[in-house]
Amino acid sequence: MTSPEMTAKWELALKQISQNKRTKDNFVEQIKKFVTKIINDVPGQMEQSMSLTSQVKQQQVSEAKANEQAQLGTCPLCKQGKIVDKGSFYGCTNYKGEKPCKFTLPKKWSEKAIGKTAIKALITKGTTAKLKGFESKKTGKKFDAKLKLTNGKISFDFN
Repeated sequence: MTSPEMTAKWELALKQISQNKRTKDNFVEQIKKFVTKIINDVPGQMEQSMSLTSQVKQQQVSEAKANEQAQLGTCPLCKQGKIVDKGSFYGCTNYKGEKPCKFTLPKKWSEKAIGKTAIKALITKGTTAKLKGFESKKTGKKFDAKLKLTNGKISFDFN
């Protein structure tokens, strides 16, 4: 009813009535059909709209949960940001803050992939359990060690 196209059609019909090219009854009959159609269509459209709204809300909840799961913990350096997966590394979400935090952790250390569980342990406890499969840069030999976090820097702990 509020579309410019519908207004133009009705203006044309009224002009045709004034020129005796169309009857008032014909115009009124078309409006009745239009209103009946709208009355019949509205409940279905409302149902679709409510269904869409519900789907959008479910998607927002899912995205919020995924975002929450993506956060590995609070940044051990600035204590404000969250540590998240940044693709090729883990980093603090406060990197654009008032006092930007530059804290990052690698996804790979001495040829070993560092998983999210190990990263969570590093940022919450400051150390990991013993991890297997590191490779010495000098000798190429494999070894096992813990990782520890000291002043925002990662290092090996052989204790």
